[in-house]
Amino acid sequence: MRLYTLESESVELLIEVEAGRPTVFAGLNATLKSIAARSLGGWAPTLKDLGVEYRVEPEPESDAWLLELIPDYRLVLREGVRVLPALIKVQEHLRSIPERMEEEEEAKAEAVAVERSLEDLDKVFKALIPLCSRYLSAKLRASSRLQAKLLHMLYEEAERLAEEIGVIAVEDILPLDVEIYGEPGSDKWLKVHDERINRDIALNYVSSALATVLMLKHLISALADAQHPKKLVVVEEPEEASAPVQQVLFSRFLERALREEDVGEVYLVVTTHSPFIAYSFSNPRLYYFYYDHSSRKFRVVEERAGRPFIMADLAMLKQVEATAEVEGNGEEVAD
Repeated sequence: MRLYTLESESVELLIEVEAGRPTVFAGLNATLKSIAARSLGGWAPTLKDLGVEYRVEPEPESDAWLLELIPDYRLVLREGVRVLPALIKVQEHLRSIPERMEEEEEAKAEAVAVERSLEDLDKVFKALIPLCSRYLSAKLRASSRLQAKLLHMLYEEAERLAEEIGVIAVEDILPLDVEIYGEPGSDKWLKVHDERINRDIALNYVSSALATVLMLKHLISALADAQHPKKLVVVEEPEEASAPVQQVLFSRFLERALREEDVGEVYLVVTTHSPFIAYSFSNPRLYYFYYDHSSRKFRVVEERAGRPFIMADLAMLKQVEATAEVEGNGEEVAD
């Protein structure tokens, strides 16, 4: 699959995406990497929204192709999970205000304040509902057998990583299990389980870390899709709610999953700012997006992936372990 821009005074891009090989779009902010990725599948905003004509060859056909965009879950969930329970209570409170009290000044002011909160609630619903619907649709299309196989593969890679590090457990790498069961606001629409203490936890106490788990499960469902022979999957900034060790896990799992014969013909693009993701793949196509000041154009160059410091997090943990052992023995710690 190729994406290339036609004659443009401001943008010059030529990108190739291979089936079964991860393609990484990296670069500074506002360098068009996300818009280029969305242009592959026609998800707004595209390059055409910027007035730039482009072509994708072959153009994905809706019947034969799965076009799956996995957005940054953190941005939506962080606000939605935090304010949704409170806003639902506000909604119920507003409905309980008797009409006869509307003439009283205090009640009128309260009603205005609550109406404003309802507007916020509506914004949250508008953001959360499409996200949940996309995830639930991906689950329904997926082969349950392949889904289970890929999930098992994810935990196998987590076990290998935990053994490699030596001072953490699998539950530290993947501490939460998260599942969406329905639309936001419905009873028990989202369930969060802490694997370390084997207990369900209330949404009020959950951090945006659950976005990492939902992103991975959405990705697994897309790869396990049983209805389309070809798949274009774009994952936007998977590092946003992930620790460095989770980012390494993401890349290692994804590269192994793409080698799985049952997943079919998958064209996968990851947009990222993280060197842990970009350099944890063993053989990606890595494109660096930048603005060329000399020609006044946005450009892209294909880079050769190196492995300069993906083990930095692991080395840090090893140092913590070594320091703890020395201090435990009552010895002086060297600089």
